Amino acid sequence: MPATDLNERRERVFIALAGVFLCSMTLLNVIGITRFIQLGPLALAVGVLPYPLTFLCTDIICELYGKSRANFLVTVGL
Repeated sequence: MPATDLNERRERVFIALAGVFLCSMTLLNVIGITRFIQLGPLALAVGVLPYPLTFLCTDIICELYGKSRANFLVTVGL
C-alpha cells in the first residue's frame, strides 16, 4: 500500500475519533444536568455517561497522533 493511502487512512481514523469526541462533549454539555437516572440510592446526571468516552478518545488520539493533536482537539471541544 502506498504511503499516501496510509496517511489518508490515518487522517480518516483521526476524523472519526474527533467526531466521537466532539459529539460526546456536546451531549455532555447539552443534556448534562437536565436529566437524571436513579441507580439504587444514587441519582446520577446523564452528563456523566459520555465522559468516559471522551477520555478514551483523547487517550487514543494522544497515543496515535501525539500530544499536540490531542490538545488541539480538547481546545476545539472547549
